[in-house]
Amino acid sequence: MWCPGRVGGQAWTIAFGFKQAYGAAQFSSDVPIHRGIDLIVTGAANDGRGQSYLAFYPGVVAALTHDPFGGNGIIIWDAKNQLYHRYFHSDTVLVSVGQHVDTTTPIGVVGATGTEGFPHLHYEVARNINGDPVCCLVDPQPFLHGEVPLP
Repeated sequence: MWCPGRVGGQAWTIAFGFKQAYGAAQFSSDVPIHRGIDLIVTGAANDGRGQSYLAFYPGVVAALTHDPFGGNGIIIWDAKNQLYHRYFHSDTVLVSVGQHVDTTTPIGVVGATGTEGFPHLHYEVARNINGDPVCCLVDPQPFLHGEVPLP
């Protein structure tokens, strides 16, 4: 059964957490902290690469992005909380701008696009569409765990 926090019936595992310092593995001196959480599907082949995933919170697709760092991205506007939910590194995007999504909507396929090089989903929540400045980031874990009430 599909449900938030699960992919193909298997639970997400946090591989790298919110606001952790990159330390020796830092990818860029311009990004001193990790802006979201990196999720893998433990026990799935290739950490879940190729499996579709669902939105963690309902909203409207505000933008689709592609850049060298985040790869293929999906940004969903959450009007109830006035926040942007940002999903990155998808191999495939399954939604379009303006589309309404909920926690049963497959929105992307777990991938490794961008600079990170291992299959995972980077998920972050921010008060601004572009996630900057760092002060505008919100801990995404309550949304991942269903601790924020649905509208």
